[in-house]
Amino acid sequence: MKVICRSTTLTPQQRQALDQVGQTDIYNFNVGEIYTVLGLSCGVDIDGGGLLHLAGPHYLLAAPLCLFDIVDPRPSRYWIARKTEHTLSLRPEELYIDYFQDRLSDFEPELIPIYRELCARMESEFDDNDKAL
Repeated sequence: MKVICRSTTLTPQQRQALDQVGQTDIYNFNVGEIYTVLGLSCGVDIDGGGLLHLAGPHYLLAAPLCLFDIVDPRPSRYWIARKTEHTLSLRPEELYIDYFQDRLSDFEPELIPIYRELCARMESEFDDNDKAL
């Protein structure tokens, strides 16, 4: 799945719907840029229902779905669904490693090559599919 950034700032209505009072409403993305979605989470307790996990240069980027439009709706063949009481996550196995996102943002050496390989594999998946269309 690929998305294009349409805004980097939440509107007051989005901020309220996402229960973001006191939290950031400005995200460090580039309007018009296309991002590969590594995973997504949805549920009653997650950013108003949808949170994207996007491929960043050195770590995962998380953002509410409302800031993006979907440009390639195909789900990744690497996604595995997991359910908790109130949420559903679709992501590759690697992103289910305990505290993966936190540990990666701390630049734990053993996770960096795992993340780079994951990003390359998922980018390649959609690049290969684009050629077949």
